[in-house]
Amino acid sequence: MLDELMRRLLGTDDRQQARLHARSVLGQVLHYHVFRPFIERLDADERDEPEAIASHIVRFTLRAMGYGPEFIDRIMAQVPSPDAHVGSSQESR
Repeated sequence: MLDELMRRLLGTDDRQQARLHARSVLGQVLHYHVFRPFIERLDADERDEPEAIASHIVRFTLRAMGYGPEFIDRIMAQVPSPDAHVGSSQESR
């Protein structure tokens, strides 16, 4: 699924290129997960929430792919906040 999303964002049929971009995103996620204890020791007073890290990865990746700030802001505005998602799932129970 991530490979397909990267292929669409890149506007290419080159599956290898899309796969490499997808692995780059996974690498960023893995980096923050594996090195979180080390990162937190570097700056114990500041802890990044998972939503902030996810937003950073998305923005960083889209910018690296050549998308401009206006496009990125428009896309990010369409993403529901985690609080909205939690609220809607609790209401449906």
